[in-house]
Amino acid sequence: MTYDVAAMELSLGTRRRSPRGKQLRRLFRKYPLAMIGAAFIFLVTLVALAAPLVATQDPNIVDGRNALQTPSADHWFGTDRLGRDVFSRITYGSRISLQVGVLAVLFAGALGVPLGLIAGYFGGIWDGIVMRWSDSIIAFPNIVLALALVLVLGPSVLTLMFALGLGASPAYARLVRGQVLAVRELDFVMSARSAGASDLRIIGQHVFPNVAAPIIVASSLTMAGAVLAEASLSFLGVGIRPPTATWGGMLQESYDLIYVAPWLSVFPGAAIFLLTLSLNLIGDGLRDALDPRIRRAAS
Repeated sequence: MTYDVAAMELSLGTRRRSPRGKQLRRLFRKYPLAMIGAAFIFLVTLVALAAPLVATQDPNIVDGRNALQTPSADHWFGTDRLGRDVFSRITYGSRISLQVGVLAVLFAGALGVPLGLIAGYFGGIWDGIVMRWSDSIIAFPNIVLALALVLVLGPSVLTLMFALGLGASPAYARLVRGQVLAVRELDFVMSARSAGASDLRIIGQHVFPNVAAPIIVASSLTMAGAVLAEASLSFLGVGIRPPTATWGGMLQESYDLIYVAPWLSVFPGAAIFLLTLSLNLIGDGLRDALDPRIRRAAS
């Protein structure tokens, strides 16, 4: 009996790859909007990382002879009042939006999650301190708090990250605290405590893994809020300073030309809308996928 080695290897390779492909197809059928949002975020991330290769021109080159050009083959999204290429500026602006969004989420999680774990697990005076701290932060609207901090510390990516992350951290602390209050009384936590495990080990190995799912969902929604807040601050003129390209700054520069050159507002506005929409779609999909109550209701 003879065997076709090439056919066997192809069959085995197809068999090995098929579960992953089936899983992706199953996820797309079950959460199509979330998968579309994830694909768009992946595309924006690639564009941001490869901005020097993707952008057709230098985003800060001023060319008065080509000011307010309509979209064309030479300038895909047209040019602004200074003759700068709008497509190139949107491409480089995606870097600022993603940086601020990601860094704000990381800072908010790094500050809010540990405080929520401490407040929920230990309770007592620790709970009171954390909750009063969160109340003092929540008393200020996020955009007002961010505006004040940016005006004091000066506009930069790190300042925006700190301001927006600080404003979002109480939401993480309260979310984690509520989850920990329910988890800390479960049998497996009580068993670990009776076995002599330290509080740090119980929190790290038993409590945190069981409260991580809501944090993941909240992160995508927080990032969407941070992108909008950064655009709002740049539109108000207190975000990243020109000539650095930002989507909010592009809107601020073009709002008085809305009837003369509408493309100057349409393209950066569409970029903000699609990015925040995609992040919210991912958050909704993660919530449906990670919440056992929703999974049971859908099955």
